[in-house]
Amino acid sequence: MPKSHVCKICNEAFDTPYILQEHHVAHTGKKPYSCETCDCWFTTSSDYDEHNLMHSDNKFYLCKLCDKKFLEEKKLNKHFLTHAEKRCGYICQECNKGFYSRSRLNTHLKIHSAPKPHACERCDEAFHILFESDFVVSDCGNGNSG
Repeated sequence: MPKSHVCKICNEAFDTPYILQEHHVAHTGKKPYSCETCDCWFTTSSDYDEHNLMHSDNKFYLCKLCDKKFLEEKKLNKHFLTHAEKRCGYICQECNKGFYSRSRLNTHLKIHSAPKPHACERCDEAFHILFESDFVVSDCGNGNSG
């Protein structure tokens, strides 16, 4: 189903009129949601709700570069790109690795498209090279002992 609620300022589309309305606040610079525990203010209720969970005992993912916390690993990975883009001008969209030159990125991209003939016997993980040193597949714990 296409997103039919479009922002007239930036043309970003949203699923519901409520989300569009919250988005409009971002264009004003106002932050109507404040945290009662610390001195943080938020543009959207969802950002506020996510922040409040940081004050709880829930598991979170910590950015090692700036100590920002995230409830989801994918949000941490997306955030990490902001650091990589400051240091490296070329970011791999597959794995978020950063490179200082387009040629190094292009060389790196080949590992994502290269054949992966070496498969793990216990899980679906496959590799384009067979390691001669010890390693363990993080998904299943199986590995190679040199």
